[in-house]
Amino acid sequence: MAERIGNVAYRLVLLAGARIHDVFHVGLLKPFHGAPPDQAPRLPPIQHGRVLVEPEQVLRGRLARGRRELLVRWKGAPALETSWVDLEEFQAHFSTFQLEDELLLQGGRDVMWGLRYGRRNRKGQAVDN
Repeated sequence: MAERIGNVAYRLVLLAGARIHDVFHVGLLKPFHGAPPDQAPRLPPIQHGRVLVEPEQVLRGRLARGRRELLVRWKGAPALETSWVDLEEFQAHFSTFQLEDELLLQGGRDVMWGLRYGRRNRKGQAVDN
């Protein structure tokens, strides 16, 4: 703590480069118990004011409303925060993450995704709709 400001606010000493205001209401502060760490923990990467999360594991893939989606478990997040993410968006943000081919096939279904379905007559010829 650097200084007390009034009855209910304190100015704190923050890490250099911290992009948050340094004055906090006393209701937001908790006393620290134990030995202080030798080095401050590394903060997660932030983009546009939001914490960038990293994928830990891709659990499933699906085709929903004509779009490919992946069920992603995020590093450091509880299992409840596992979420469906658009495949193209995922690949754009995490291009180095290795996806398993089986996730995209789902047990043999949707092998020809992206191709338009067309009816055929009994002789195997395409029928105009």
